[in-house]
Amino acid sequence: MKNKRIKNGLTLIEIIVVITIITILVLLAVPNIVRSRIDSNEFAAMANLRSLFNAMQMYFTDNKTYPEAMTQLLESSAGPGYISKKMATTGKKSGYIFTYTSADSNSFYINADPEFIGKTGKRHFYIDQSGVLRQNPTTQALENDTIVQ
Repeated sequence: MKNKRIKNGLTLIEIIVVITIITILVLLAVPNIVRSRIDSNEFAAMANLRSLFNAMQMYFTDNKTYPEAMTQLLESSAGPGYISKKMATTGKKSGYIFTYTSADSNSFYINADPEFIGKTGKRHFYIDQSGVLRQNPTTQALENDTIVQ
């Protein structure tokens, strides 16, 4: 009687095929995951700019002037501050850096730029006292750039 071998594992070819399939799936999935993260950061940046705009309007209603710095939005005569402490002090949120500029007591603008271009975001955003949100795909957005729909 011959000894019959019992097959207890995978052959080298089967292992190579499995590794190849897993590699292809990873290569297809990773760019989509990165793109999804960038998209979510950009949507968060736009939402944060709209929230900052609303905070500026509330501050203006209470004080008849826009603040000179975002840190002034931490204080409110009517209760808690207008924005979070982290946003007011660091200017960073969801992969974007928010820069506030007070042009004078009746005007301001805020830029939102990706912290790491291509990794945390691709587009640059801008909003001013008019409330119109603008974007620029290559450099810091300004008042004449494309309006975000």
